[in-house]
Amino acid sequence: MGIQHPSNVKTEKIKATTIFDKFLPQILPQVEVLAKRIGAVYVFKIPGEGEWTVDLPKGTVSQGVAGRADFTMSIDSDGFSDMLLGRFDVAHAFATRRMSVTGDINLLGAFGSLLRPAGV
Repeated sequence: MGIQHPSNVKTEKIKATTIFDKFLPQILPQVEVLAKRIGAVYVFKIPGEGEWTVDLPKGTVSQGVAGRADFTMSIDSDGFSDMLLGRFDVAHAFATRRMSVTGDINLLGAFGSLLRPAGV
């Protein structure tokens, strides 16, 4: 059975723990070439759910902030879920300070490409 993308699951909300503790560890080996091409370290901070480091060069996902990051995103749980479900206006989120980032904003789009590989 293939890995089902979380946004394909009929739900009103996707928890960050589902993405970082279950989905990404399963999908990273399948998108290894793309992950290494992006070659960035991401930190996601979701108040009330946790913090995770996604190290694409190493192909790992770990809880907490592990060293330096090329891109850090802080976003509330509902915003994170809405972003994954395609119901999120990034410009509005910045304007209302619902989301903050440090690092290269282009890496956000690159990370999104990991979540949409063919066949997932």
